[in-house]
Amino acid sequence: MRKQSGLIIAALLPVMVLVIGFCVVTSKAGLDVDVCPAGAEPYYGPPGVDGMYFGTEISSSDLCGVVNGFDTYVTTENASVSDSWVPDEINWHREQRWDFTSDATPWGTNTAEVTTSGLLNIFGDVVDGFPWSGSESHSRVVPNVGETYVAVDASVTTWMHHSHDNGIEYVCPYYYKESTTYKYYCESAEIDFGNLLEVFDEDFGDPEFRPDQPDTLSRWSQDTNSWHDCIEVN
Repeated sequence: MRKQSGLIIAALLPVMVLVIGFCVVTSKAGLDVDVCPAGAEPYYGPPGVDGMYFGTEISSSDLCGVVNGFDTYVTTENASVSDSWVPDEINWHREQRWDFTSDATPWGTNTAEVTTSGLLNIFGDVVDGFPWSGSESHSRVVPNVGETYVAVDASVTTWMHHSHDNGIEYVCPYYYKESTTYKYYCESAEIDFGNLLEVFDEDFGDPEFRPDQPDTLSRWSQDTNSWHDCIEVN
């Protein structure tokens, strides 16, 4: 792992004026999408406007400079999954935020925020790896000495549909990752995986009721040495 000294973290970059203004709400595939400010809505997802967009998802390399006209230095995402009152449907709620180094964006602010929420059908909409819950952030870090990198902090679970032999439907963990020291180096494109931990579907145990909580269906992971609970769907 590289040693860095005199880090200038993204939070210490010059503070820009934040003017959110009005938001706009649209619906896509049964999900409500709330974009704030409203002027950012045309850029939410490709093809964007004149080839520029900040996208529904972002990779670490996108924070290494100006990409599609946007100089992004921090992104954050949070999401949750829960049962709903509608049979065979689950609630999914996701909040995303992009922070730019300048308010010289087409919508005139140095941030954009997108909230996606609604119902997903466990038979049609829930596929292996979607939806996800947890949190993930990407932050550009400029050290006094050494190469600029993007730090990634994550704790994410993706979900799959599971029909149990007790006649109850569930969504269960399909993939899990966590990391606090993952780094992507901008100039060399090298990756320091740090303490990244990933648990794939084949690494989990089959869904079973926990010995310590007999009413809770869960999947055991030797990698995390813990249970990862399923969610019962009415």
